[in-house]
Amino acid sequence: LLIRDTIVQNRRVLATKQTNALALLTTPPSASSQNLNTRRVQFQTWSENDPNLYSDQTNNEENMQSFRRLIAVGHHHCAGIRSFSTSDSASLRKNVASLLDSLSVKPGGTLVHNCGDSEIGKVVIQLAKERNLQTISIIEDKPGTPDTIEELKALGGDIVVPESYTKTWYMKRLSNELNPSAGLNLSDGYQATAVCKAVVSGGTFLTYGKKLPKHVAYEGAARKPIEWSAFLKEKKLKVLNM
Repeated sequence: LLIRDTIVQNRRVLATKQTNALALLTTPPSASSQNLNTRRVQFQTWSENDPNLYSDQTNNEENMQSFRRLIAVGHHHCAGIRSFSTSDSASLRKNVASLLDSLSVKPGGTLVHNCGDSEIGKVVIQLAKERNLQTISIIEDKPGTPDTIEELKALGGDIVVPESYTKTWYMKRLSNELNPSAGLNLSDGYQATAVCKAVVSGGTFLTYGKKLPKHVAYEGAARKPIEWSAFLKEKKLKVLNM
């Protein structure tokens, strides 16, 4: 009887965790998100009118170098960009647009990316929405995750999941249903693994601003180390490093 009661209790705990995980996928933006949308419109307005968007090739190269320096600043393996001047933000928007161009995702297609709660991740969500791309955004597990999910959905995010969710079979099912043709990686930790696993075989995997370690990051049961080169080759991915 004791063993049976323990099994029943474990099943209840597992069911609760699964329900909570699914709730994160379906969290709708609230009416209080109007301020976020207002800021997004303002951001787009001054970005589109900023003369830096039409600079010459020399300025473009300087902008990309600045972008690389900014994205290289890590925050739990993600690009921790928190504040910019108007010029920096305009350059960021332009350079993210260039990354999306490199991925060549067709309208209606799905893009999976990590570091969704960073400033770069937010711009990826906004520009993807403008291009009619569906996004799967991976964020860190930390206090306030439900609020972060709501914020990113208000910016145009379609599906926002915490890193822990990507380690469940729900993520595999989600990837099989949406078939992301491209992945944008801004991390050198487990989130990089999550993006790569989600991209369909033969898709495109772009890593920007981070150098992948020699071995793929896995958590859980001990296993034989897998090199990134072998992992990418097995999935027949088109690999881009910028």
